[in-house]
Amino acid sequence: MVHFVGAGPGAEDLITVRGRKMLERADGILYAGSLVNPALLAYARDDCTIFNTAKMTLDQVIDIMDQMRDREVVRLHTGDPTLYGAIREQMVKLDALGIAYDLVPGVSAYQAAAASLRRELTLPDVSQSVILTRQGGRTTVPDRQTVRSYAEHGATMILYLSASLTFEAREELLAGGYAPETPVAVVYKASWPEECILHSDVAHFPENMEREGIARLAVIMIGDAFAEKQEKVSESKLYSQSHSTGYREAEKKLIWMCACTEKGAALMEKLEETWSRSTGDTCIFAAHVKCASHPKNEKAGLRELVGASFSCAEAMIFFTSTGIAVRSVAPFLKGKTADPAVLVVDEAGKFCIPLLSGHIGGANRYAEEVSRLLGAQPVVTTATDLEHKFAVDVFAKDNGLIIQDCEKMKKISARVVRGEVIRVYCQAEIEGNVPQEIRLVDEANADLLISDRADADLLIPNLSLGIGCRKNVPRETLMLAFHRICETGGFSQRAVVEAASIDIKEEEAGLLNFCEKQKLPVHFYTAEELMAVSGTFEDSDFVKKVTGIGNVCERAAVKTAGKDAELVVPKTTFDGVTMAIARRNFTVRFAKDSSERSSAQE
Repeated sequence: MVHFVGAGPGAEDLITVRGRKMLERADGILYAGSLVNPALLAYARDDCTIFNTAKMTLDQVIDIMDQMRDREVVRLHTGDPTLYGAIREQMVKLDALGIAYDLVPGVSAYQAAAASLRRELTLPDVSQSVILTRQGGRTTVPDRQTVRSYAEHGATMILYLSASLTFEAREELLAGGYAPETPVAVVYKASWPEECILHSDVAHFPENMEREGIARLAVIMIGDAFAEKQEKVSESKLYSQSHSTGYREAEKKLIWMCACTEKGAALMEKLEETWSRSTGDTCIFAAHVKCASHPKNEKAGLRELVGASFSCAEAMIFFTSTGIAVRSVAPFLKGKTADPAVLVVDEAGKFCIPLLSGHIGGANRYAEEVSRLLGAQPVVTTATDLEHKFAVDVFAKDNGLIIQDCEKMKKISARVVRGEVIRVYCQAEIEGNVPQEIRLVDEANADLLISDRADADLLIPNLSLGIGCRKNVPRETLMLAFHRICETGGFSQRAVVEAASIDIKEEEAGLLNFCEKQKLPVHFYTAEELMAVSGTFEDSDFVKKVTGIGNVCERAAVKTAGKDAELVVPKTTFDGVTMAIARRNFTVRFAKDSSERSSAQE
C-alpha cells in the first residue's frame, strides 16, 4: 500500500496528525529531498528504509514502490500533494501495476506564508477570491489560464513555481490589470527556520527578489490583501447583532439609509426618528454622504458604505436620485432571494419607490410603511401588486416556504398576470381564502407543488430527524446515513429543520459536528421523556440495555416534531447509525384580502 502524504510547507510540526502517524508506521519512505524538510524523517522507525528521490526518475520511484507493494510505503511530498505535486503520473502507473494507494492532505505553502505574514487572504470589500496559479515557463499553462487573464479579476493571487520567472510574471500582472503599486509579499521557505519575507509591489518585486537571491522555494503573493494598512476593510457581519446565522437569530433588523443633500438628510432624520419610536425590532443606520456641513458626515464613499452593509441589511433606503441608488447597489447584487429591499425616496418626500426585491425582500411593504410615516406616495411597479393578484414569491416568504426554482416562480407569476389559473397541490393545511387565480388539485395534475418532497416547487420545512448512533461514530457516517434516509423517503434535506437524540449523546462529537454542518438545531431528551412519547415503535433489546429505552431515533423524531407528529420514515440503519424522520403539522395561509375562494377544485 502506498500513501501519498503531504509533508506540509516545511516545519516538522506542520504535518497533519494523520501524516505523522503514516510516517511512524511506514516500512519505507520515499521523499523529495530537494523540497521536503529532512527533519520530518525523525518520525520514521529505526528499521524504516528511506529513499531520497531528488535524483530519481519516475520509473525508478515506481520500481521501489513495486518492490515494496506488500508493505506500508509513504510517498512524502512537500505541501499538499494535490497542488503541483505531480502525483497523477505516479497514480496512473500504480493503477497499471495493481498497487493500492491513498492520499493524505497537507498544509500548503501559501497557507503557511499567509500565517507568517499575519494576513487574511479574503477580506471584505478587498478580495473574496484567491487564485492559485503559476507563471508559464518550461511547463506551459493553458491559454485561458495565464497570469495575464487571471490578473483581470484583481483578486488575491498566489504564484507557485515562479521565483525564477519573476520578470515574465511582472509583465503579465501589469498587462492583466494590476496597478504597479499593488502590494506583493514574497515568502521564501515558509515556516522553515531560514524563512525570509520580502515586501514589495508589482513594479519592483523582481529586482528586489534578485537582490535578495531568492530564485526558488518561494511563493509570490499579489493583491491589496497584503497592504500594510487596510483602511477600506469593513468588519465581518458574522457577529453583528443585525446578522442571522444558522445558530443565532439577528437581534434586530438592520434598516440602512443614506442621503446626499441637506434636504434629503433632514427627511432621512425625520424617518429615522419616527421609525425608531414606532418599532423596537429595528436597528437603523443613517449615513450622511457629501453633506460636508453636517456633523455626522461620512468620510467613506457611498459605494464603500453600501458594500459594508449590503449583505446584512433588511432594507436599504436612498434619499437620492434613482440613478445614484442603482449605481451604488449594482456591484453587490446576487439575486432576488439574497438581495435586501432597496427603496428610493425623493428629497421632497413626495414619492417612495421600491427598486429591488419588491416581493421576497419586502420592498413593496417597506414602501407602504415609509410612505405612511412620511406622508409620501408609494410607487409600486410589480405587476401582481398593481393588479392585486396572487404573488407566489410573497406567498412563499410569508409562509416560510423555500423556493426551489426561481425561474419557475417567474413563469408562474407571468401566467398569473396573463389571467391564467394556476393548479396547486398543497400538502399542508390551508387557512384563509384561496385566491381566484388558484385552483387546488391533486399532486399529479399540479402546476405548483407545495410539499416537503425533493421535487417540490415550494418546499415545506417541517421535518424532524431522530438520531441514534454508536459511540465515536464519525460525522461522515452520519452524513451518509442522512443522505440515504432522505433519498429513501423522497424528501429534500432542506426540509429537515431540526434533529434530536437521547441525552447520553450530548457530547458525541460526530453527532454534534454533523448537526453543525447541516445547520440543524439539536435537542436531547432523557430516557424518561422519550419513553413518554406515544406511538408504535420498533424496539431493540440491545438499545434498551444501553440507553434504557428500546428505540431512540423514532421516539426522538416524534418528540421534537411536536403534538400530532407523523412518523414518515421509520428506523433506518446504516453502519452503526439509526435515523428516523417525523413530520410536524404545518399550515399555510393565503393573503388575508383575497375576497373569493376558488370554487372549481378538482
